[in-house]
Amino acid sequence: MMRSNALTFRAVTLRVYLGMGVPLAGLPLDTVYGMATWASWVVNLLFVGWVLIGRSPAGAGSVVV
Repeated sequence: MMRSNALTFRAVTLRVYLGMGVPLAGLPLDTVYGMATWASWVVNLLFVGWVLIGRSPAGAGSVVV
């Protein structure tokens, strides 16, 4: 469920990246949009993966998939 929420929140993250990326990077919108689209998926899923690994029970040697 957390991964589903992360992918749903991707739209919000994309808007934040676009709002910050164009003025800060000084790149054209097309370039920033392409990078921000992928980053919004990857960063959200990496963050959720990090949270889920941190929640794994103590002593459990497996990674939550």
